[in-house]
Amino acid sequence: MSEKDFQTTENMIKYGGSFVKNLGMLARCADPINLNKLKKAFSNYFEQYEKVGVSSPNEQN
Repeated sequence: MSEKDFQTTENMIKYGGSFVKNLGMLARCADPINLNKLKKAFSNYFEQYEKVGVSSPNEQN
């Protein structure tokens, strides 16, 4: 897992609702092939939480 992916999943776990928190934890357990599948299937969440560090988490809603 890249540093970028790790930070994105950290933001998901810290700031997400129950689904996104669990998606972040699942991504942490995934091998590279399955991580790519998750990122493709749920790209909107990965893109949103990748940007959380750039602005306030409350501005993401």
